[in-house]
Amino acid sequence: LHEIGIDSAFLAREISKEDIMQILENSAMPVMIQVQGVQYMGQSRRPLIANFNASIEGNLSKGPYVLKVKDSAIEAYIYEDRYGCHVQTKEEICALELLSSFKKAEWLFVETKFMDEYRALEMANLYHDAITALNNDTFLKAIHEIRPLMARLMNGKMNTGFMEDGTVYRLEDVREKDNEKRN
Repeated sequence: LHEIGIDSAFLAREISKEDIMQILENSAMPVMIQVQGVQYMGQSRRPLIANFNASIEGNLSKGPYVLKVKDSAIEAYIYEDRYGCHVQTKEEICALELLSSFKKAEWLFVETKFMDEYRALEMANLYHDAITALNNDTFLKAIHEIRPLMARLMNGKMNTGFMEDGTVYRLEDVREKDNEKRN
């Protein structure tokens, strides 16, 4: 890959911890992993919000809006920019507990979209403290101090997203589950 100009990789946010670790073990290039923030759920190059707005002759702004999944507590952000329409999880991932597994990653990424400046800075500082503790072999002690601070910034909702949850499904499996629910 280096011959064609690829010298690093930003791993997809939808892959499991095991896949991330396998890539880190077998990759010769620097790798970046998202450890905090909202995750992409979907994207379309089409201006879906603008098209909907035009069809109802409405006066919607470009968002972001919050979508709620029917009969579920799941919510997602939807917004539009010059690249199209984007849908992202409202609930953020938090890979604090997994940092020791990602020691070989060159970069760790904190997605600050939908965070105010204060919270973004605090999150970055907490991850900096965690990485420093990891490098000083004091991570297990430090995580007990960092975890409650991070949980408070996240309103107590700390999860690892797709990293430890098999929530990436094949469309056929989702349709089959929906049909089972209906019957």
